[in-house]
Amino acid sequence: MKMIRNRFSDTALRVGALATISYALNYSFQLVDIFWVARIGLGASTAIAVVSSILFLIFSANEIIGVGSLAMFSQSFGAKKLDQLSRIILQTLLLKLAVGVVTILLFPVAIFIALRYYGLTPIEMAYVREYASIIWVVLILLPFVTTLMTALRTTGQAVAPTVISILALVINAVLNPVLIFGWGSIPAMGVAGAAWATLVAEGFGVVVGVILLARNQVGLKVFRGRNFGWAPDLYWPLLTIGLPAAGVVVLYNSELAFLTALVASFPSAVSDGFGIGARIYGFLFFINVGLSLGVSVAVGQAIGAKDPKAVWDGITWVIAVILGALTLMSAALILLAPIIVSGFTSNPQSIDAAVTYLRFMAVANIGLGLMWMFIGVFEGAGCNGPSLRATTVMYLMFEFPVLVLLWISGAYNLYLIWIIVSITAWFGAFLIWRQFHAGSWASGLGDRLET
Repeated sequence: MKMIRNRFSDTALRVGALATISYALNYSFQLVDIFWVARIGLGASTAIAVVSSILFLIFSANEIIGVGSLAMFSQSFGAKKLDQLSRIILQTLLLKLAVGVVTILLFPVAIFIALRYYGLTPIEMAYVREYASIIWVVLILLPFVTTLMTALRTTGQAVAPTVISILALVINAVLNPVLIFGWGSIPAMGVAGAAWATLVAEGFGVVVGVILLARNQVGLKVFRGRNFGWAPDLYWPLLTIGLPAAGVVVLYNSELAFLTALVASFPSAVSDGFGIGARIYGFLFFINVGLSLGVSVAVGQAIGAKDPKAVWDGITWVIAVILGALTLMSAALILLAPIIVSGFTSNPQSIDAAVTYLRFMAVANIGLGLMWMFIGVFEGAGCNGPSLRATTVMYLMFEFPVLVLLWISGAYNLYLIWIIVSITAWFGAFLIWRQFHAGSWASGLGDRLET
């Protein structure tokens, strides 16, 4: 394939770059939290890592609606069907609210299970309860925010989510030390303070996102009365498009939860190091998600405009740019990992564990980045079955069985675990590349958008 730069590639990289900045800023919440939480004491970082792994696993349920809506948003906008798009956006927000209520009910059950099987120390368990008792509200706020931001990005307003993310990060960064350690008449809240800082910042994003969507400049009328009410013609496409994609996210987050459980069996200093390293790597991984979203939007708009050839023509240029960016970032992480980690903890064991993890994941992330770029193609097309097949093979048929055997035998160490994870990442990139070249995605949603 020739390396051609066209409208598709420009849209994919422009939206992807802005989305990456937004995701990086949003994920900086996690880095700010762990920076201050690590100063509370031994075990606090482990507790945050445990709760976060469970939170993101449960949050995967929202991907059923989120990914389905992404394809429908972008293809409706590409086809210039603004009334249809307005209705889809509002119905997606209402469904996200309903799913959020269900996930809130699941969260305490998952935390109860974690406290029994994660092998936590009493102080780690206390920190888990303290943080989880507040952070559960994010299961409603975060899905709402992501849909608002996706709606803005897919309708040509990609700068707004970035500005919102910057302001929300500032709010979170200011509130974290104040609420964790106290200031003046504000009492010290410990790890609960980190949770409150996140909730306030996410709440700000919801309010501003709703205002901007209501005052959009492209002709959308999202909140008008006729868009409310029962809409079965939309629910089925959202579910059928989103279920496979949700399966992909569930598998990825299940890997994180399982790895957290494995590392929790090591001494607290080691598991704290992993908790810090996982938060730092998450920053790099969400760059993959941002770039994937840019590809999704561009693919959806191309298919909505009945021009899938633009994707075939421009994809090689997109791959080259993304591969170059990921390689540079991974190289920087390998070199700077000790310096970065030392900013979060001074414990030698924690630093060593975090640096080891980050260096392996820097290599793995290049493969994961390519994998998520192709997943973005399928998500934008609304054809997520191939993505689910690829991730099922890489996780359920390769990585999980190997890790379970190691766990049962007790013959595992951190190096061996991260080697297996790295091999899995590149294996997944190969599998999803093969699925892309099969070309099933090019037909898009077809008559499922004729609402």
